[in-house]
Amino acid sequence: MSPFSEPHSGSSFVMLLTGPGWGKSTAAFGYAARAAGRGHQVTIVQFLKGGAWNRPEASLLTGEGISWPVLTNALTWHEDPKGFAAAAWGEAQQGLARPGLLILDELTRAVDHDLLQAAEIAGSIRSRHPESSVIITGKNSMPELEEVADIITRFDLLKHNERIGKPLAP
Repeated sequence: MSPFSEPHSGSSFVMLLTGPGWGKSTAAFGYAARAAGRGHQVTIVQFLKGGAWNRPEASLLTGEGISWPVLTNALTWHEDPKGFAAAAWGEAQQGLARPGLLILDELTRAVDHDLLQAAEIAGSIRSRHPESSVIITGKNSMPELEEVADIITRFDLLKHNERIGKPLAP
């Protein structure tokens, strides 16, 4: 049975989308749309990315059933990374305490930059609400997050237009 088959079905999961390939956030946003369409509450918390990073995605997805707190309107967190990490983690902890889907976009990069600790994150995920599912994205994974994950998908970069100077359209 799919964890998104019916609202609050009691099945939850932790998914880790990792690796050097592109598309981890996009895949997570697809899960967000699916979950919201099936009546689940969804929260998307972005780490290291400001409001300008995914403005089109946020404007499309934010609405009924999807919460996307914006911690800064800048492109990234250059101004106060520790402060923004603490604020984002606060939003994440609220999401872990209630039923629904919580997306922690680029969380592993915040850990890589020593803004958050993987062991603390793993402990919070273990004690989450029983009907709270979590999707974590980021280039690198860490053993603590792999241990709490039910599903781990690695994205590999085999070929990509931007590597040869051609931007993706649109």
